[in-house]
Amino acid sequence: MSRKHLCQLVRNFKVAMVAILEPFSDVSKMSRLAYLLGLSNFCSNAEMGGKIWVFWYELYEFDVLCMSNQMITGWVRNGVDNLLVTFVYEKCNTVERRGLWDRLKTICMEGPWMVVGDFNIIREDRERVGGNPRPLTSMVDFNECLDSCGLLELAVEGFKPFVEAIWREPVPSSGFFKLAEKLRKVKVALKTWNMNVFRHVSQTIKVLKERLEMLESQLENSYNEEIESEYLITKIELEI
Repeated sequence: MSRKHLCQLVRNFKVAMVAILEPFSDVSKMSRLAYLLGLSNFCSNAEMGGKIWVFWYELYEFDVLCMSNQMITGWVRNGVDNLLVTFVYEKCNTVERRGLWDRLKTICMEGPWMVVGDFNIIREDRERVGGNPRPLTSMVDFNECLDSCGLLELAVEGFKPFVEAIWREPVPSSGFFKLAEKLRKVKVALKTWNMNVFRHVSQTIKVLKERLEMLESQLENSYNEEIESEYLITKIELEI
């Protein structure tokens, strides 16, 4: 992405915080980029050998809690709410990655916590697009860290279509009455969605257990590395 395109996105969507991973530029350029983005505050882990730049809007605070060459963690505050955020740009080396996993486990605390960035590893091999299979050990380490920290993957991006559709429906009122009616309609729709999605959790667990038993039986009959990999990943999914 070009610098010009990034600046346009920040302005168009009124972004209050941006993290850039591997900027391919010297840290001395941060102040200039901050000016162009309209985000006057910034920090980096460059002094620790890292490649993460973080910029944020002046009406927000970002109090850095800790950082390493693979992450920056801090509290995002807007005067009302606090959110712990960890920006990650992980090494490709398995041993170095474990250092990050251990650090995240020490950070883990009660309250809202968001971990975002480039992990250089996937949860399971079926997430892979092209290339060679990912190391099983690294995937197991990754999943164990997520489980230990109580982190869940956000599987949804953007607005649910039905939420947007309901919000755009005309309402025969104005001001706060209009807002209240829109919120009421969205609430009803979300309750229905919640029932449709989460009532299937028990069925998902059942399917995972059946798959685990099948894979275990196959391994008992004849060892196969791919089957063992799928078995371990399924076991982790079930435990999570």
